[in-house]
Order: sequence, then C-alpha cells, then structure tokens
Amino acid sequence: MTKSETVAAYMLRCDPTLRRQPQMLTALVYLAHGWHLAVTGAPLYGEQTYAKAEGPVPGGLIRFRRLMRPWSAGSRTPRLTSRRTPR
Repeated sequence: MTKSETVAAYMLRCDPTLRRQPQMLTALVYLAHGWHLAVTGAPLYGEQTYAKAEGPVPGGLIRFRRLMRPWSAGSRTPRLTSRRTPR
C-alpha cells in the first residue's frame, strides 16, 4: 500500500503547477483514494484522513503541505506582493 505523500509526489511530477495550490493537490489525492477504493475495493493509502476546515486531509499530507509552502523552498521569508495600484 502506498503513502499519500507518494501519490502527491506523483501528481506534482505530472503537473508541477499544483505546488502553488496545496488545497487542490490534497483534494486530488483524496479523490484518487475514493476512485481507487470504488474501482478495486482496496484503499489507495492506509493513513487516517482528518477533517480540517479546508476539507478532508490525509494524515501524511499534513506535513507534506507544510513543506510545500513557498518560503520553505529556499527563501527565508514569504514573498509579499501588493495588487493595489499607486495613486
């Protein structure tokens, strides 16, 4: 049985833009788990799924999502941008 981190890493290799959307990646991993369970009758991963405010999160992805934050990829502080136009 695979881990949810392995499924997420595979999805990131297929579509690197998911790195900027951790909630979307989590949802796709959870949906893949549901599809696999429905088609084969066996779970895709054996981790517990937790109910969070942003939706269901597989246990292995809680730490994985923290590592995906933009400031953990090498920069020391988060990059803040303003969308306001100067007057």
